[in-house]
Amino acid sequence: MKINKITLMAMAMMIAGIANAQDFLGYNYSNYQTAGGMIFNPASIAESRYRVNVNLFSTNIGFTNNAYSVNVNSLVSNIDNIKEGRDYSKMHGSGAKNIHINIDMLAPSFMIDFGKKIGSIGFSSRLRSLVSIDGVESQFIDMLGNASHSDYLDQRITMKKLRLNVHTFADAGLTYARTVWETDQHLVKAGVTGKILFGLGGSSVHIDDLAIKIHPNIDDEQDEIFDEFRGKLTAVYSKNIDQLLMGEIDMENFFDEQVSKSVGFDLGVEYEWYQNGRQPAATTDSTVKRKKKFTPYTVKVSAAITDIGSLKYKPAENVGSYAFNGENKSVSDLDAPEGVDAFSDYIDYLKTQGIIADDKDLSTYRMKLPTALRLNVDWNAYKIFYVNAGTILNLTAASSFAAKYPSQIYITPRVEFSFGGVYSPVSAGAGNVNWGIGFNVGGFFIGSSSIISNFVKSNISAMDIHFGFAVPIKK
Repeated sequence: MKINKITLMAMAMMIAGIANAQDFLGYNYSNYQTAGGMIFNPASIAESRYRVNVNLFSTNIGFTNNAYSVNVNSLVSNIDNIKEGRDYSKMHGSGAKNIHINIDMLAPSFMIDFGKKIGSIGFSSRLRSLVSIDGVESQFIDMLGNASHSDYLDQRITMKKLRLNVHTFADAGLTYARTVWETDQHLVKAGVTGKILFGLGGSSVHIDDLAIKIHPNIDDEQDEIFDEFRGKLTAVYSKNIDQLLMGEIDMENFFDEQVSKSVGFDLGVEYEWYQNGRQPAATTDSTVKRKKKFTPYTVKVSAAITDIGSLKYKPAENVGSYAFNGENKSVSDLDAPEGVDAFSDYIDYLKTQGIIADDKDLSTYRMKLPTALRLNVDWNAYKIFYVNAGTILNLTAASSFAAKYPSQIYITPRVEFSFGGVYSPVSAGAGNVNWGIGFNVGGFFIGSSSIISNFVKSNISAMDIHFGFAVPIKK
């Protein structure tokens, strides 16, 4: 059994990427983040503090997992000779292990506020690539990289429900938001975003009820036999990925023939409460007059459901559902012979070996968007000091083909001015607790939701960064 290959593949998925699944955390609910804020709640652009806001670019790159931690100092010093226990370590403990990678790029986008009677409109263009791996059993993680046969032979290894999903897609969205109810102390805003979706590629591997038990071959100690090898495998990936890997993709007709297209939606509402009323007391002070339109709310509560929709793909060959039946087969039978490079060819090879059997073919399949419920409370504690708290709840079913955002909770104190501010988010989710900091000056912002905790920890299991630049035009 080629443990070294298995280890390298798993480690590549779990820690090799530089890319925490939190998206622009800390900055995303700033009152001065409008064009970028509508992707998290479309209602946010109604009665904006800006007449026009143009996002030139924004990027979030994040990686988080609860399977492995990395000693960065040691890893850099020993990059040519990486060893487990010194440069990286398994995160032991019961419960399934999860890995999430998120690359999110907001391209040129804008919003325009036409006033409360007409409302606000916005346009966004966005590219995302998400990887989510859920349900990896601790027992399997402990086995990886273990060179001693006695540690995994004659033990029953199980995987109840493993989900590996990868999805790369883009969208162009049109947002409309306006005030739907207001009094002197209360304000309710609602918004909707309709999106044209462009699917660039999606793949999923689902393993259910896997059970493996390996027994040594008495006649040949270098080989092993499966005493038990059963379960169900569902593997799908889009045809264009297969064509790209084989160098057969038609780039001239790529957009028309290789890109999946569909529509999606975001829905959002916001409620603001003004303890002392929305209109300041009459005064001749020119400073107060200038701020009259932007009396700070006391509390803002927002809710949004984002990324409603899915993309349909044409699958590559030999994708579908298969039943494992490898009892009494040699472990070395899993090794692909020379010349078998494509996934479809490998599936054919396993069929000839009698290790898998067809269960269900798929002519098409759908990758769901990372649908999430976003709940948020923002408290204006004192003048320019705010405390923001909320949660992101994953709404995609475990049975779906869908790369997702992991559920998490967060709290972010911040100080914000019209020209800048500082925020420091603390978040918990996907088996990690992280603390970060970020700054925005003018239209430029940069931050990380994990940088402070990573400086404190000797071993890290999450990292992220977000940055961007916008051009605001005040009212």
